[in-house]
Amino acid sequence: MDFATQPAFVHKHVWREGDLIAWDNRCTMHRALPYDDMTQRRVLYRITVSDKINSVERATQRVA
Repeated sequence: MDFATQPAFVHKHVWREGDLIAWDNRCTMHRALPYDDMTQRRVLYRITVSDKINSVERATQRVA
């Protein structure tokens, strides 16, 4: 946890109206930093994109 949450690896977003954030759910820590869930509203929508082979498997294959 300490390694993964170093400042170089953490995205801090200053929200503005209309912003959209997308991430790879398999490789992301959704909340490296605490937030007050009693006063700060979070709205999350799930979108699933599918392919015949996932990006982790693709990375191990040779490109022809």
